[in-house]
Amino acid sequence: MIEEVDADDSGSIGWQEFLFLMSKKSVSPEDSQRLAWEFFIGSEAAKDVGARLEKDDVFIEKMQSFSPDFTVMQLEDMIFQAKFEDGDLDSLTYKEFCKLLMR
Repeated sequence: MIEEVDADDSGSIGWQEFLFLMSKKSVSPEDSQRLAWEFFIGSEAAKDVGARLEKDDVFIEKMQSFSPDFTVMQLEDMIFQAKFEDGDLDSLTYKEFCKLLMR
C-alpha cells in the first residue's frame, strides 16, 4: 500500500500521499476511521479492543510529520476536545479518535 502512493520514494507516506490514498479508495466513513486508526497505532494493535493511541510518541509525532504547520499545542488541544471516555489526556481510545476525526 505504501509503495502504491509513495511518490517521493521515501519509504513512508507523507500527509499529501495519505490524503491521495484515502481519496483514491472508495470506503465507508466507518472503514476510513478504522484505516486511519490502524495507520496511527498499527494493524496488530488495532485488533485489541482496549488499544489506545499515545499522544506524544505516536499521534503528535505522526501528525507533525504530515504537516509541520501543526503545533504541539494545537494537537494537544485537539486531543483535549476529543476526550469523553476518561480523563487520560496522554492517550485516545478508538471512540475518542473517531470523534477527533469528525471535527
